[in-house]
Amino acid sequence: MSFFKKYRFQIICSLFLIWAAVGVWPLSCYESDSMHIIAGCNNYIAGGGDLLPPNYSYEYNMQPLVTVLVVGLKYLFSFLSCEQIYCLLTAIAALFFAGGCFFFGNKVIGLNKEYMLLSLILIPETYACAYYPNSTTLAASLFIWGLLFLKETRWLLAGLLFCIAPLFRVDVVIVYPTIFALFIYQGYNWKKAMTISVIYALAVITFVCLGCWLMKANPIESLASYNSMNNNLVFTPEVKFAVFTFYTALGVLLLPLGVVNIVKTKHYKLLFLCLLPILLLHYMFRNTGCATKHYLYLLPFVAVIYSIGLRVILNLKSNFLKYGIYCGILFFLIFSIRIDFPDRPWRNEKKSEAHIGPFVLLAENRNSVYRPQFGIGAGQLIPTEDEFMLASGNLFYPFYIYSHKQRKESYRREAYELLKGKSYNLLLLSWSECSWFVNLLMEDGWIMRRNKHQHGDSFGKLIKDHRNIDCYFTLEIEKKDSAGLLRVLSRHRNDGTICIVAEVENINYLLEKAARQGKIKRLGERCYELN
Repeated sequence: MSFFKKYRFQIICSLFLIWAAVGVWPLSCYESDSMHIIAGCNNYIAGGGDLLPPNYSYEYNMQPLVTVLVVGLKYLFSFLSCEQIYCLLTAIAALFFAGGCFFFGNKVIGLNKEYMLLSLILIPETYACAYYPNSTTLAASLFIWGLLFLKETRWLLAGLLFCIAPLFRVDVVIVYPTIFALFIYQGYNWKKAMTISVIYALAVITFVCLGCWLMKANPIESLASYNSMNNNLVFTPEVKFAVFTFYTALGVLLLPLGVVNIVKTKHYKLLFLCLLPILLLHYMFRNTGCATKHYLYLLPFVAVIYSIGLRVILNLKSNFLKYGIYCGILFFLIFSIRIDFPDRPWRNEKKSEAHIGPFVLLAENRNSVYRPQFGIGAGQLIPTEDEFMLASGNLFYPFYIYSHKQRKESYRREAYELLKGKSYNLLLLSWSECSWFVNLLMEDGWIMRRNKHQHGDSFGKLIKDHRNIDCYFTLEIEKKDSAGLLRVLSRHRNDGTICIVAEVENINYLLEKAARQGKIKRLGERCYELN
């Protein structure tokens, strides 16, 4: 017992890292935007055109250094695929970011290390950001360590990290005013804090402009794109889900508890330091923050507030209330409720992504159309635009993601083996399908020649030696639109042997329905051939 008391924190940290690492594997990407970046890297290595900028990518102007780094590492570690390299990079960056957030709360703010660790564990994005390749985690890890080096007055090293981070993802600059807030928190007068902050701002602008010029990227276009999306409100309905999955239901308790305590103790500089980045980011992403990772830059500041909230709970005079809250938090982490949605039949099937992962059913109501289920394990799936998150039962989240990634990878590999050596063309029915299965072909040496001015459904052509795979792409099929699918299939019946490898679950649901009707032939779990 004395050994545990002596090394309690180290033991908890080790268990947390082992537990969180489960979701890192397999090294497979389940998010479509990152898949397009990986496809651009694969395409260049296969001989498909220039690197700067790549002929095939996603938002290269916003994150140019990602492509350069992944391709560079591919030449050093040829035994790894670009996808595996990007996955590993993100996982390592997530580890450094989580460590940086912990040290920020413990060393810079002076919070209890166990509370700080627990607050990070209670925010799923702490580890969820490690489970698929993304540029946000890379930029965030540099940003937080830049803040830590500022605390140590290592000005040059901090400035270098602040300069490099936007080349991984330019939107990290949204939270850069935190640099000024940190100076104020450390006791600098306003004039000195502003002077140093302006010097850093000028250095970052100069360095980023030079770096983007060398890599032939234009970050201004990305910033304009953010503004356009804020105005057209395309992603606005998804923002609430992303915000909820970042703060979780526990945020309703811990966030106000922490903020009120900071105000009551008159730590206004700390309040300024924590709330400034939160308010800035929520304003900038008010209509575009459609994925949980968009709020990742806020993790150190939200974790600080949560940690203070946990301290408030510990100091409650009522043991009944205190232990009641602790039991409620534990209940939230372990127990879950799942429900079906009648308007989304693909989510209600047993093999659906919404029903995988560890889950022990304790009770259910089969008489309701929503079929509510209560049990121990991974809770209700909340798919944001980029990530799969859970409403509750996050103690099982790494195991859920492991199951999800492993299963999707098996579908993709099965389709690859089924079509290997055959002569066929591809019909791509969703944005993600333009890169999901295609990446495996690129790893095998196929080059994508994309049509810059797409005519009709003609997306591009995959070329290897003297063989071609014509790729047709359409986004006209809505959810549950069986008639739309049949219309698209009819349009391509004379385009040779057409194969479809479905990445999106609702598209696969329609394809299975068409296969049962004899309109197409089902070759495998996600693989189909047009008769």
